[in-house]
Amino acid sequence: MVDLYQQIKNKYTVDDHRHYLFTPRDLTSWVKSLLRYDLESDELLDCLVYEAERQFRDRLVDGDAIQKFNSILAGIVRSNWRHTADLDGTYFTALMSDVGGGGAVGGESKGDD
Repeated sequence: MVDLYQQIKNKYTVDDHRHYLFTPRDLTSWVKSLLRYDLESDELLDCLVYEAERQFRDRLVDGDAIQKFNSILAGIVRSNWRHTADLDGTYFTALMSDVGGGGAVGGESKGDD
C-alpha cells in the first residue's frame, strides 16, 4: 500500500493539477475504508484495489493519467500478491440485506457462489 502511495505521489504532482496533492492522510483514509468490508464474503485484494481506485484514481482528470494509474496499481498487486483484480463493472456496497451484509454488486458477484 505504501509503495502504491509513494508511486502515485511521485507521478502526479500539484504541478500537473492543483488537486493532485496526495498526503499520508490519503493512505490513512484508504486503510480506514477497508474496515467497512465483510472479509468473509469479499476478497481482501479486490477490496484493496477498489478502494485504491476510489481514493486515488477518481481524482485523475484525463484518460492518460487513469491508464498510467491502472498500470501502476496492476503492477504492484501482481508483483506483491500475484493477484489480478478485474473490477470493471463491479462496485461494493455497505447496504445490509436480509440474506447477509454488503458485498460486491454488478458484474460478477463476489461470495454468492
